[in-house]
Amino acid sequence: MHAHARTVGPLVDLAWLQRNLEEVRIYDARGRAEVHGGSGLSCSGDYDAYLEGHVPGAVFVSWVRDGVAAGSNGGPPLLELDPDAYVPTFEARGLSAEIPVVVYDDGSSLTAVRVWWQLTVYGAHPVAVLEGGWNAWKAAGLKQELYEPCPLKLSSVFEAEPAPQHRATAQELHEAAAEGSARVVLVGTASHPALPGAVIVTPAQLLASLGDSAVSAGAQGGMAAVLASASRVSSSTLAAGLSEALGCPVGPSSRQRVLLASPQDAALSACGLALLLAGAGHKDWAVCEELHL
Repeated sequence: MHAHARTVGPLVDLAWLQRNLEEVRIYDARGRAEVHGGSGLSCSGDYDAYLEGHVPGAVFVSWVRDGVAAGSNGGPPLLELDPDAYVPTFEARGLSAEIPVVVYDDGSSLTAVRVWWQLTVYGAHPVAVLEGGWNAWKAAGLKQELYEPCPLKLSSVFEAEPAPQHRATAQELHEAAAEGSARVVLVGTASHPALPGAVIVTPAQLLASLGDSAVSAGAQGGMAAVLASASRVSSSTLAAGLSEALGCPVGPSSRQRVLLASPQDAALSACGLALLLAGAGHKDWAVCEELHL
């Protein structure tokens, strides 16, 4: 295995994946989380898109089915925390502590960062997200596959220490916001319901903090645009920008705990910001996936 395949950061580009295509496990996590007015949130995976073409060697992972707790009842997915349930699911998809993982979606839906967070909580390392996702891969005219990898060749053994510190409950968010014991961040729009003590951070604010004024002026693209902007700056610049946006110290030396939530999109935006914190070297962060805070 190439040495640089083991030192992958949380974001990789097309060139990196092309160089390491045979050295990593690739997960296609295309899907959607769509808001339907006042009727709630509709979440789905996109297996049909996977069958129409995917990155060579990629295995489909449904963010609403694989490693999802039974109590989700068809609604927005909640993380399965029982290793006896999620380990066999991902071993059948080739997850191993010995092989780095790269996850992609269509490039804009953020379902890839949700799976990145899920695997991080499960203890997989390293795990990265492909910048630009499938849309970028296809636009570059790179090789595609239509068939699925042989299940017998995928079977693996996954033994890793879970990282439950990267998952927070709604109760923890409320207590931290009230006591000031952690920075509580609601990611999304200014129309979030109030949570006293929490700060609201929008994609436009994050883009501005990273110096991407051209994009932030229109606030187009949401968290996907923020991830694209972050991929163009150094980890130290990213840490400085996030410190400004969140109003707290961010970086490898910071001991600040940061709790993230975005109930309007089943925590997808929160997972996107978590990936940025990881990219900045920040260690003490957690995502709350619960819809009702």
